[in-house]
Amino acid sequence: MQNKPNDHFKPMTVEELNRRIDQSEDDFKNGRYKTSAEMLEKFKDKQP
Repeated sequence: MQNKPNDHFKPMTVEELNRRIDQSEDDFKNGRYKTSAEMLEKFKDKQP
């Protein structure tokens, strides 16, 4: 039996979503992020 592509995903709770948003805002405020240019450079050789 073949799994559907989203069988391994489960919905996130509102509390989990809010925690992730808070963490992302804190990361951004403290400079813990990468620019799109940095991400493109990191993955440029990984494309099929």
